[in-house]
Amino acid sequence: MTFVRLYPDSLQSVIDTLNDRSASHDDARSQVYSSLWINCYPLDIDPLVSSGESSTIYQRAGDLATIASDLQTRLDEAKAMNDSGITPMGSDGSISYYLPDGYADTAENVVAYNSGAASDGEQAAINLEEAIENGTDEHGRSVEEIIAEMSRHQDIPAYGAAFIEHVGLENLTQIPIDVEVALEPTGRPGGGVVPHTDYEESGHGRALADTLGHMLAAASTTWDDETAREAADTLARSIQDNPGEDWAAGSVDPARMSALNTMLGASRDVDLDGQDSTEDAGSGLDFNDAFLVQMGTNLEQMPSGFTPPAADGGHRSVGDDSNPLDGLVHAMTANPDAAQQWLAPTPPGPVTAETGANSTLSRVQEMMDNAPVGDNRWTDDWAAIAEAVSESPMLPTSIGTDTQDSFDSGGTSRATTVSGILNALGESGEQLTLSDTARNLVAETLSRYPLGVQVSAQAGNPGTLTLSPGESDSVAGRSEQPLFSDLALSNLIGQVGQNDDALTLFTASQIVFNYYRAREAAIVARESGDHTPLADAVKDQASVDGFVTGAISRTSEQIGAEADSKVRSYIDLAANLASAVPLASEGGTVIKTLVGSARSTAVGTTRTSITEALADSEEEARQNSADAYTDGLVANQTLATLALLQAGIYTPDELMSIRAHSTTDMSTVINNDGTLNLGSNGSLTAEQYDAIYQMGDLLPTDDRAPLAGIQQDISVEYGDSHAAAHPGDLTVTPSPWDH
Repeated sequence: MTFVRLYPDSLQSVIDTLNDRSASHDDARSQVYSSLWINCYPLDIDPLVSSGESSTIYQRAGDLATIASDLQTRLDEAKAMNDSGITPMGSDGSISYYLPDGYADTAENVVAYNSGAASDGEQAAINLEEAIENGTDEHGRSVEEIIAEMSRHQDIPAYGAAFIEHVGLENLTQIPIDVEVALEPTGRPGGGVVPHTDYEESGHGRALADTLGHMLAAASTTWDDETAREAADTLARSIQDNPGEDWAAGSVDPARMSALNTMLGASRDVDLDGQDSTEDAGSGLDFNDAFLVQMGTNLEQMPSGFTPPAADGGHRSVGDDSNPLDGLVHAMTANPDAAQQWLAPTPPGPVTAETGANSTLSRVQEMMDNAPVGDNRWTDDWAAIAEAVSESPMLPTSIGTDTQDSFDSGGTSRATTVSGILNALGESGEQLTLSDTARNLVAETLSRYPLGVQVSAQAGNPGTLTLSPGESDSVAGRSEQPLFSDLALSNLIGQVGQNDDALTLFTASQIVFNYYRAREAAIVARESGDHTPLADAVKDQASVDGFVTGAISRTSEQIGAEADSKVRSYIDLAANLASAVPLASEGGTVIKTLVGSARSTAVGTTRTSITEALADSEEEARQNSADAYTDGLVANQTLATLALLQAGIYTPDELMSIRAHSTTDMSTVINNDGTLNLGSNGSLTAEQYDAIYQMGDLLPTDDRAPLAGIQQDISVEYGDSHAAAHPGDLTVTPSPWDH
């Protein structure tokens, strides 16, 4: 939607000038024409100065008058909308009129969508009230017909604002209930009252509530912040039995609450997760941010879990009548700025970021308890809020690019919101169930915080809920990172691992982050001789891989999926992405390129399965370990060696020495001149994987002390993080936050 702002005094001056110019031109034309007639047409200029439509000057003067008239119409419409309170005056004295997207800015459209729409909205309110009371309005239209007509104008701000102004915000939640009562009989055919549990909802009350939600959202976009907050207070109090009581103390009218939930929960058809294979519940509507924040503050304090009255007629429900936040949370999915202000407000006074994060987590956990967490819209909505709030990735996009995306000035608040939501989701129970939509949304969110995932994946819970990145080149410029408990991250990644699209995106983000981190660490090693950052990068990736395989294995066991198969799929995916990073990073967006390649190319076609390629090596390493665990460890050690080779810290002479003294054929990886052959098509062969694994213990460590024993260090990091995500059998739960 578009609001066209005008400066009334300046525009009126322009209009007056145009009218004056039009009049003066026509006066001059008339004088010339009179003189021409008096003098018996001495010149053949009649077509120019006559008063007919063929006269050029007459037409041009009329054109100026038409332009002035059209501008006057726009100005009058803006004044009418401002005078009626539908569109507020700007701080600079400007006023505005509205046009929907895709409609030309013509005088006819301006009238239709402003004063015309306002008149129609007010009349719709009158007609609906009459039809509810009498069965039809004065035109013989039924309630159903009026609702259908209202739905065709529901997203026009002036229409909604005029309707609401007529009925009053304090009465808005009652109208759908009145419709339901009017259209649903309350008596049994044989006598007696229909209990709440027996009547069948007509559907018309819910349909009206949905339409009113669209109208409320459209109208709210015209409000200033003060008006919006007052409207939120009025609407929230309208669902209280006693509006004078405190929010938490007062009882709530469940019927009106159901109407409010359906209004705020109205949706627009949006593909939330970007995947055609999933069925989304859609996104909320665009509301005024101040309205939603104030509404959230009010509704958060209201009690939940109502029990409908017994068989005394019950109440008419047109939506969720037990959770006061059901509709609001859905609305927040389309208003991430409002969600962030609500869930992680800037604390007054000297409150630390960690105190604020703890407060957000506690609040979100308490609110999330209002309804079950699982494969449902309530859970999808929370995941969608986290994804929307996080949607400003701070990832490098191409190799050779020294700049990162601009620093997010709201990073702390944003990370706090994401941390609060995802930790609350992940800790909602020992076992988590998510829809495929939520899995994709969680993967999107985690992919934007690879450093936070790496820190959280290390054994033991982090000491804080968010993390400020350091000064190293690989993390410089990144926003504040959310951190996660072992239980939360295990449940979240375990669910991500059950969806191929979600797992591909999450894994690609980690692979790309580690590639750039290793690349920067290699520069440090070559310039300063300090190999500690490179060793840390390799060990941290081992922690992530260990945690991910543990999480996927644990969740798969919980839901009865084939754990070993799921883990091996992740291992093969990570290996193929890791081998393709140098090729993908030569242009374009790295993660998007990798994800597209992984989704279009299946393992077993043109890609090599690392778990199959290393089968013999895994058998030697297996001993008493579980199959999938050893598969992951051996693959990670191989990929760590690949990362060290890609870092370019070994000389051709050192590599030739490895080739000469190894009992394994290294010719597939090390060329005759000591250069590396790591594939040219983004994929390694089985022979190359095996050679790289065997090379792990042969890499020289002279002057590279931090890399001495790196394979053993990887084994420890991998094992500790695997145990953090999957402590043992399913009777043992990963560690939650210790509040």
